[in-house]
Amino acid sequence: MCASPTPSILLDNVNVPVPPVSSFSISLWNANGLRQSTVHDVLSHVMNTHVLLVTETWLTSGSFPTDWTQYHLYGSKVPGAFNRGSGGITVFVSAACPFSVSQLPSYNAHTLSLKVGNLTVHCVYLPPPLSSDQVLSLLRSLPVTSDTIICGDFNARFGSLLGDTNTNPRGTALLPWLEESSMSLLNEHLAYGMPTFTTFRRQQEVSSIIDLFLTNIGDSAFLDPQLVIESDLSLGSDHRLMVLTFGYVPPSDDIVSPGNSVLAPRRQWKLSKLTKEKPLRLLRESFRSSVAPLVGTLADLVSDPPATRPNIDALNDSLNQCLYASLDHAIGVKSARPGHWKKYWTQEIQDAAAERDRAYSQWRHASFGIDKVECWLLYKQAHRKFRSLAQAAKRQSWKQSCSALESDFTKATAAIKRIKRNKETSATFSHPDGPNASVTAMGNHLASVYDGSLLASASRPAAPDFHASALPHDVSTAVTDLFDADTLVALIKRLPNRKAPGPNHLKAEMLKALAPDIAPVLSPFFTLCSQWSYTPVLWRHAQVFPIHKKGDASDPANFR
Repeated sequence: MCASPTPSILLDNVNVPVPPVSSFSISLWNANGLRQSTVHDVLSHVMNTHVLLVTETWLTSGSFPTDWTQYHLYGSKVPGAFNRGSGGITVFVSAACPFSVSQLPSYNAHTLSLKVGNLTVHCVYLPPPLSSDQVLSLLRSLPVTSDTIICGDFNARFGSLLGDTNTNPRGTALLPWLEESSMSLLNEHLAYGMPTFTTFRRQQEVSSIIDLFLTNIGDSAFLDPQLVIESDLSLGSDHRLMVLTFGYVPPSDDIVSPGNSVLAPRRQWKLSKLTKEKPLRLLRESFRSSVAPLVGTLADLVSDPPATRPNIDALNDSLNQCLYASLDHAIGVKSARPGHWKKYWTQEIQDAAAERDRAYSQWRHASFGIDKVECWLLYKQAHRKFRSLAQAAKRQSWKQSCSALESDFTKATAAIKRIKRNKETSATFSHPDGPNASVTAMGNHLASVYDGSLLASASRPAAPDFHASALPHDVSTAVTDLFDADTLVALIKRLPNRKAPGPNHLKAEMLKALAPDIAPVLSPFFTLCSQWSYTPVLWRHAQVFPIHKKGDASDPANFR
């Protein structure tokens, strides 16, 4: 989401702000048993969705191996079925979700409920053995507030209402409940006649519409809705993936300003080339050549300060651009792997997955007869190839991991810590009044921690008087000695390696390679910052991730 000024309309000569619209995507799929080994393949098809709701996961404990945030309603074990489960619902939340997400208490054994921003989402799996009275009782137990979405596998058929070929008693029994709860069936308006379940019985294709989206969101807050049913996508289930996308206008008291929350894509370079003499020499020569004009500018600003503060942020941007251009020229840009790819995932596996999906689509659209049989055989062949490549890559990755653990004790202890941490549920800081209140509460807490009030008064000197008219400060010998180039070279060489870069994309390895060349640039730059008591805004950016210690998760003091 991009930051933009809040729009307004002129009403009776008064500017009335128009609430911003948040684009939101929520997907639904009945997995009919979601295996640990296939969850990555499923998620790779929904990278543009914010929340994926999966029914019939058959998961009875634990979680799935993915970095998506997960919420679970565990299923039950089937007696005598080798620990296979039944039922179960899992919600996967993408890091790109524009709203805060929290799990609500379970109102019955067949529903997983969430609070997504100001939306209430109930995901249900209502198995066929339940009677119509039981289903109605379960649905009436759900709190239906404003801006509620109810979705899932209802196993209810509504016949001509949805363009289905048949109806069943459950669908007939649910019609009065739909009317009394003021819920609208989105399948009727957005995907009329589109089957959500397709299978073959007695060599005949059988389809039905049993996976549903219902909502009571008003038209003014539910903009341009689209419901796509992925009929040509093969995910190993007879149920079809459903993707609901709409523009949502939250109530004014729940609007969160997007600001600059979305970070720019991280720039990466082939840093391993810095160990070779030729690329390293080329980098230094390129940097010295490009940064020479900037060095002259900085020296002039320090020796002959202007009447007003120079644009230090622009000077910092110029230095960064010199570094970027030199790195691009000398060692080349490193193309980043897609963030959703697992460690073992390769381009060959990705191509095999795409070929499998293409073959499945061809089979879906082939005419009946020998052509459809041939397309089915091609699809099964592509599917086997994809599975073979994925399993082989996973085995190879596992062997490499085991070998690393055997040879490196620090990696073994880190792996044990990671396994332990993944089994623990970490609380997320939230506030009952919404995300805006969460930000305010945490900000106030951090301000009280760092305002110096916790220090002993004897050890806290009084703040010096500051007057803007005193700028620029006189640069004394002590300051120039502090920012001496040789001193900066020694400090740069002490920087730790293998640390994540800041918003300027620079790592210690880059600075160390250029230490003798960049120190003469940083020396006058730091002196200039000291002269004007100002540092670039980019240096003052930080991401703070609260980590829960213990106690009430709504108290910011319980986070570190």
